[in-house]
Amino acid sequence: MPQTELEEILRLVKDLHNGFFKQVSPLVSTMTFAEYADAFHHQRTICATVSEATLQKDASLISVLKRYFGNTTFDCLDPRKVRSAFKDLQLDKPNYSKTFLNMLHTKLHHILQQAVSDNLLLANPCNQVQSPRPDTQSRNCLDLEEVRRLHHILREHPNMDSRIVAVQLALATGMRKGEILGLQWKHIDFENCRIFVLQSLGKKKTVLPPKTKSGKRALAIGAAACHQLERWQQSQQAFFEKKGLRHDDNTPVITDRNGTFRDYANFDTWLRSFFSKWDFSHISMHGLRHTHATLLLAAGVDYKTIQARLGHTDAALTLNLYTHSIVERDEISAQTMDQLLGN
Repeated sequence: MPQTELEEILRLVKDLHNGFFKQVSPLVSTMTFAEYADAFHHQRTICATVSEATLQKDASLISVLKRYFGNTTFDCLDPRKVRSAFKDLQLDKPNYSKTFLNMLHTKLHHILQQAVSDNLLLANPCNQVQSPRPDTQSRNCLDLEEVRRLHHILREHPNMDSRIVAVQLALATGMRKGEILGLQWKHIDFENCRIFVLQSLGKKKTVLPPKTKSGKRALAIGAAACHQLERWQQSQQAFFEKKGLRHDDNTPVITDRNGTFRDYANFDTWLRSFFSKWDFSHISMHGLRHTHATLLLAAGVDYKTIQARLGHTDAALTLNLYTHSIVERDEISAQTMDQLLGN
């Protein structure tokens, strides 16, 4: 798209944000999905509120969506169009996983929800289209037995260091890897057992804002996890004193041997080796995040609370990711009602 056209689209989107159009905008019959999606992505890029990796992933998803919705104007975007496009997509690309299709649906929902806010749509058509259910195996969760075994290994590990603490935090909080690696001691409230997620570590040891607006959050942690962090802080302080390094509130929780933020690649290499040694090769740090959420759902925690803990901006994302667990709980609820009613 020529730069002048992009600037014009951005100007119109800004006008919409500023409330110049109180009803559905006349642009619905002229603006195409491709034009709006480009402007949407450009706006997220210049706002610098999401990581570079997320922007790259978004660009890839938007590229696919534009092939199926690109020339569609907003007055033609309805649930039937969305269903038809996804049907065509599955026929054209049978190798696309259900997880990838789910990601496409989530990104389309995100873009069209912004279009609703910009008065280009009265309602989001994706709300009336069932999202493809992600492949269960792609969420690579641990079951309860595996979680207990991993917890025991971490707790009894003879060589306690920051990498072990990082895995413990992932399991206990569901935080993203970058959020854990970016933690500093000033973000830990030991008195009230809370962690304040205010930043994330990039792959070049750059401190970035969290992945989403909702990424900035306060997380409650259990007394046992809080005590474990206190013990690690004391151990880390002793190591720093021995090495002649300064230790204060700005010190990272997860450090390398030089007392600085731990390198992404170094951590990932160690993690693969650690998981392989203990027969957890199928899991990853992100898998521990999914494990955390799935266990909470199984324990009866409501999805809004889980959404807040995970830092998801959109409740639909939480629902889409954990549909399988929610359906299972719904079936258990139905059986429980049968028992209560004596059927």
